[in-house]
Amino acid sequence: MKTFTIHLRRDGLDPDRDIAVVKEGFNWPAFFFGTLWAFWNRLWIAGALLLAATVTVQMISQTLISGHLGQSVVTIGLAVVVGLIGNDLRRWTLDRADFQFAGIASGPNADTALRRYIDGDRSAAEGVLS
Repeated sequence: MKTFTIHLRRDGLDPDRDIAVVKEGFNWPAFFFGTLWAFWNRLWIAGALLLAATVTVQMISQTLISGHLGQSVVTIGLAVVVGLIGNDLRRWTLDRADFQFAGIASGPNADTALRRYIDGDRSAAEGVLS
């Protein structure tokens, strides 16, 4: 089962737009697409920072590292870091957009985890709180 964090907008009126569910763990789309993923998910500040980091890392690696293997290792390393922090960037952006952490739920997918959270199911945080 996957673990998700539930975020609710303070003073939200529209349940479809005022609830966000973010998966815990590695973010594969962020790993593969990086900056494009950030902009696609409307993470404007994070996307700009990722773009700046990518350009900076590429310039430094081309200047200091000779050979394509070393440059590839640095590029893949940056992609791994982006994959590791991708969901945290989403949570940070939600916090800036007036969303508040509401709880933790688990399930095979985000919809099931949200349903468990809404239903008040005690097993929603199964394996997380124990």
